[in-house]
Amino acid sequence: MKKLTFVLMCLSFLGVFFFSCSNQEGKKPENLPSDSLKTAVVNSLSNYAASLTTTNIDTSMIFSLLKTYLDENKVVYGSAFALAPVIRGKDTCRCSPYLYRTPQGYSSKYLEKSYDYTKDDWYSKPVSLKKGVWSEPYFDKGGGDIWMITYSIPLYTPDGSLTGVITADLEIKK
Repeated sequence: MKKLTFVLMCLSFLGVFFFSCSNQEGKKPENLPSDSLKTAVVNSLSNYAASLTTTNIDTSMIFSLLKTYLDENKVVYGSAFALAPVIRGKDTCRCSPYLYRTPQGYSSKYLEKSYDYTKDDWYSKPVSLKKGVWSEPYFDKGGGDIWMITYSIPLYTPDGSLTGVITADLEIKK
């Protein structure tokens, strides 16, 4: 009887383990966006980034800028403007407004409230390479909460200082 109870407990544990591994986050999608769609996003975000380098950006206008980009690019799921961290004494200040599509319209959030975006590839790779980069597919926990790939471009001031990274997310449908 003890063996049977032990076996049933083990099977229950394995069932829970299997179910938790098969959730949305754990299963990598296979339907990646086409190369032509990715090329269109690279071109649209590159043009948008170029227009931002000539604009004096105030943080109060970032959501409006992101909305303009998303309005003009209906295939893009979401967009962030992740500002370069600012160090003030012992504190590091981060700010990353993010705007994304929902069935009800746009939704917004500040990514720094969910996680340290500077450690994610979509931010760190374009900064270290000093050029636009596509991410690998990932589940955007704390952002749009979907599977996506992200194209990110670092933005610099005329003197070469990093302003931040602007992104375009493409949802990966299962």
